[in-house]
Amino acid sequence: MLMRRRGGFALIEMIVVVGLISLLTYIGYPYYKVFMRNAAYRSAAREVASSMRTARTEAITLNREQNLEFNLKDNLIRYRGSEKELSPLVDLCAAADPADETDCSETDGEITLRFYPNGTVNRAASLCILNKDRVPDHKFTTRLLFPTTGQVEIVRPQP
Repeated sequence: MLMRRRGGFALIEMIVVVGLISLLTYIGYPYYKVFMRNAAYRSAAREVASSMRTARTEAITLNREQNLEFNLKDNLIRYRGSEKELSPLVDLCAAADPADETDCSETDGEITLRFYPNGTVNRAASLCILNKDRVPDHKFTTRLLFPTTGQVEIVRPQP
């Protein structure tokens, strides 16, 4: 007579499945950690660019000057009375020369961009997103190079 098999998994099957899941987690976790950290850098760069684009658009739409302030020391973006704080994983710095995407020499103070109703801005600016743990580790630069157009771009510096 044949024995009937009970429903469910055998203990050895369960151990093999748990072992495989553990192995995949062990292999994949470092990549996941790097991905999440890079996502914070990308997000901060996009936040800076989005703030610049929003201020420019509202200056044109409302037909009034709009001021956008970046507090480099506290990683804050101020616009129309509200403040946004960037991720605690990043440092916000500025370039003395906006055309040089590798220059991130200004680390303190504030940068104020004044957007005008005709779509122009008072100055060029280049804001760097740095890894807070390793200060010379430059991740992204958000640049507003041409004050006449107000065009914003995000670049990743070449090593």
